Amino acid sequence: MRTLKRCVAVLLALVFMLLSCSCAYRSARSSKEERETVLILNDKYEVPYEHYRFAFLSYFYNNYSFQYLDTWSDNTRSTYFKDCDRAAKEEICRIYALFELCEQYGIDPYSRKVDKEVTAAVKDAFYNEQNGYGDRETYLDALYSANMTDSVFRLYLRYNVCEKLLANAMEEAGFVPTDKETVLAYYNSDQTVRATWIYLRYDLFKSMTDDDLNALVNRAKGASDEEFLNLTHQYFQTIYTDAELETGFYFGKYQLDSVFDDLVEKAFSLAEGKTSSIVHAGDGVYIIRRLAKDSSYLGNAENYDYLYECYMLNAFYRTLAETQTSLLGSITETELHDSLHLLNVRMTGR
Repeated sequence: MRTLKRCVAVLLALVFMLLSCSCAYRSARSSKEERETVLILNDKYEVPYEHYRFAFLSYFYNNYSFQYLDTWSDNTRSTYFKDCDRAAKEEICRIYALFELCEQYGIDPYSRKVDKEVTAAVKDAFYNEQNGYGDRETYLDALYSANMTDSVFRLYLRYNVCEKLLANAMEEAGFVPTDKETVLAYYNSDQTVRATWIYLRYDLFKSMTDDDLNALVNRAKGASDEEFLNLTHQYFQTIYTDAELETGFYFGKYQLDSVFDDLVEKAFSLAEGKTSSIVHAGDGVYIIRRLAKDSSYLGNAENYDYLYECYMLNAFYRTLAETQTSLLGSITETELHDSLHLLNVRMTGR
């Protein structure tokens, strides 16, 4: 469970992968077109086109239906543009929601201190002897292939730095009650579920026939809880521990990354003991079983630190989601946005 917390987002995973591969630390100036404002949030955050483009294309290429773009009608293209536009705005508002909260807690997201941490992280990665790109052009080409610019890459690094500062500041300010009674009451309420799942990577999923999938779903639905938990080991994903696979996961509605929204929604919608069909979420597909909560697990003092951490994560990301929703309602679209359509949001140059 703890490996799912905000570190497995498809978008940010790409950013962090690039960071681990290293990059030139001297910033590269974006083009005039890339710096042009496409959206304004809350009458103060001017969103450049390059950030919108990255968020738009990340959603666009994450949907395999884009391969049939040439055969689509104008109406279908218009509908898909709206889907991509919505997803891009949600992602952008998530980033700026964190900066908005930072300001509320006395943190300047563009302070010299944050700038230094971002630059230090980039510089350190660039000089990694084993994985360094070694030259500026290779680095910029790698970003380009990921639909990013240097500026967008650094924005996500800034988010990463500020997220840690904000989480600490909010906890120190006591933004939610942290006494043990409140924490345990949270887990015993309908704000959390206990669930587990059979995980199928997309490459494995695509290699299975419809008969194979139907057989697996039927087997899962007919299994006892113990048998279902054993099935989770068969398609073992290394980010989970044996203990987690054997006990299931306890989580709230905001604890997991947003790419798992469909998984979370399905887990909460299931009655205890019931099992879903195939659910697409994150980097694969899932067959989800909602389990009854285990009072002995929740009452075990050895598990409390972990439960407290997950409680704080859910509270933090619930607050972030509320601010994100507020920013979504404040969006002003510029003339540049009005000129965009499915075919002209593209990487250019290089």
